[in-house]
Amino acid sequence: MPWPPSWTTGAGASGGARLTPRRTHTSCQVGGALAVAVFGALLTQPAGFLTGTRESLLIAAAVALAAAVASSRMTPAKRL
Repeated sequence: MPWPPSWTTGAGASGGARLTPRRTHTSCQVGGALAVAVFGALLTQPAGFLTGTRESLLIAAAVALAAAVASSRMTPAKRL
């Protein structure tokens, strides 16, 4: 899997802290597992499948928007 530019930008902006492939892979795995758990719980609520689907998509859109805003504010570290 290719590393998105936002990850390398974030690594440079963090003051020298490096994101190793193991850390980024682990965070992807944890994030995916949590997403499946949360969205699965929303889909099985008593209100119904369509309500859960709608709420899941709204949450996913909000998280994607927050990630886009956060990554747009990151600046690469200055190289000496």
